[in-house]
Amino acid sequence: MAAVTDLDLTEEQIDALMAEARQVEVNGLVVSLMYARLAHGLTQAQLADRLGVSRAAVESWETGRREPRASRLVDWVDALGLRLHLAPKEEP
Repeated sequence: MAAVTDLDLTEEQIDALMAEARQVEVNGLVVSLMYARLAHGLTQAQLADRLGVSRAAVESWETGRREPRASRLVDWVDALGLRLHLAPKEEP
């Protein structure tokens, strides 16, 4: 595997790639939480009430228009009675 410096990328390109990778990870978690919400039989409005946010905020997170803050993700997990397990990434 080539080192990042071997790819001849600008710092801005590297930053953009890192941001995109982070977005994919956050979106994957949000999709999992959306399915968990549905499995618990909750509407977006009901989840919003539990989180103290608007239904539009929940909708914008679930559709990917906005990214929830990390603290909101933790609150979302808690509101559904789930456990969040964070583990370091495994090296390829």
